[in-house]
Amino acid sequence: MKNLILLTLILLLNLTLTAQTNTFPTTDAIWVNRFQNYNHNDAGNQIFYNERFTKYCVNGVDTTINSIIYTEVNKCSAINSNYHGAIREDLGKIYFMPADSTSEFLLYDFAANVGETIDILIQSGSDSAVSYWINSVSIDAVDSIMVNNQLRRRLTVDANYWIEGIGCTSGLFMEPHYFQSNYSLDLYCMSSDGTNLYDVTNGGPNQQGVGGACDLYLTINDNEILTNSISIFPNPTAGKVMVELSNQQNLKQVRIINSQGQIIQRLKNLNNKYLDLEITGAAGIYFMEIYTEDNNKTVQKIVKQ
Repeated sequence: MKNLILLTLILLLNLTLTAQTNTFPTTDAIWVNRFQNYNHNDAGNQIFYNERFTKYCVNGVDTTINSIIYTEVNKCSAINSNYHGAIREDLGKIYFMPADSTSEFLLYDFAANVGETIDILIQSGSDSAVSYWINSVSIDAVDSIMVNNQLRRRLTVDANYWIEGIGCTSGLFMEPHYFQSNYSLDLYCMSSDGTNLYDVTNGGPNQQGVGGACDLYLTINDNEILTNSISIFPNPTAGKVMVELSNQQNLKQVRIINSQGQIIQRLKNLNNKYLDLEITGAAGIYFMEIYTEDNNKTVQKIVKQ
């Protein structure tokens, strides 16, 4: 009996340690926050409308501020990105420095324990006007959750969850809109290294581990797709496509993304002005992300018949 109890304790200890080893991603990660307004119908059910998305990305670009190394965080879409701030991790604590600040602030503490009160940075506002303030939150519970066959530490914080290596279920920067009524804000999707780790459309983190990054093409219109100096033909196509770059730069990387935002093909280190490829997926709409050697990016819409 004693041996059984000891074995159980060891297993629980191993699970706890395993759940605390998932660091915050610094390369090829996407967070998509969703904001919705809602009304109530006659039956008292919520009717959502005015759905909007804010997307954040990290792509492994480091920056040194005050002699400390951070990773750049961009507010991004399928066709562009803008510097939003810088992030770093230290023993489970996630620090964020907003774009126009020279001071860092605590964003998460995944090593915190039940009963602790923590002062964290809260972001609110719109694309044109973002504001920040410090808010005190309480750690109400701590457990573990399985995400993509890995245990991750999960903290219950003021009716939301912090999931280690992912963020908060109310969005990466936990963005409340205190001056608006009848709104809902959640983390719609989070992916890292081309794998979905959190997606509310598939039942939350327990259902994750599927291939494909979060969709950066949400709300992108046809007239926003860039053309620049790149030719793609034929388009529409039966599958085979020729890419030709007409300026002095070479192709560096090409990614093919389906209409669900999943990366189905990735070609790296091309170093050429021409590329022949074949889209292997079913008939439908695809997007081709094209990076040149000077790190410029263009997106082309492709129709496969």
